[in-house]
Amino acid sequence: MRQSITNTEPMSLIIKISEACQFACTFCSSSSISVSKSSILDLELVFKFLKRYPQTESIIINGGDPLVITPKYYEELLAHLDDNDYPATISFTTNLWDFYRKPLKWRDIFNHPRVGVNTSFHYGESRQIKPRVLLTEKKFIEIVTMFKHQHG
Repeated sequence: MRQSITNTEPMSLIIKISEACQFACTFCSSSSISVSKSSILDLELVFKFLKRYPQTESIIINGGDPLVITPKYYEELLAHLDDNDYPATISFTTNLWDFYRKPLKWRDIFNHPRVGVNTSFHYGESRQIKPRVLLTEKKFIEIVTMFKHQHG
C-alpha cells in the first residue's frame, strides 16, 4: 500500500542548486557527475514544492558549492519565504571560498535570521583541487575563523 505525505508533517528539503564549484575534489560527487556545471536549479521548482508543503522547516542547500551562485538568487528565495510566511530556514553546505575572497558580497545573506552555514574540510590525499588553488588545512582554518569572527 502506498502512503502519501500529509500536508501537516514537518519536513526538510535538500536541494543541489548547481554542480559548479571552485574546486575539483576527488572525494566529491559533483566533481564528476555533471557534464554541464553551468545549470542552476530553477527557483520556481522550489516555490512549487513550498506551496505544496508549506510546513517545510528547513531548506538545505548544497552543490557543488552554493556560493558560486549570485546572492540575488538567495535573496529571491528568502523574500519568497517571508512573503508567504513560510517557517523554513536555509542551511548552506559550503566550502566558504567565495566568502573568503569576497566577504562583503555575502554579508547580508549570512546575517539573515533564516540562514545558517555548515562547512567541512576533507583530510588526506584525496583532497585534489584545481591546480591554481591549494586549500590547505591551515587556509581552511583561516577561512572558518574569519567566518566565525564576522558571523559567529
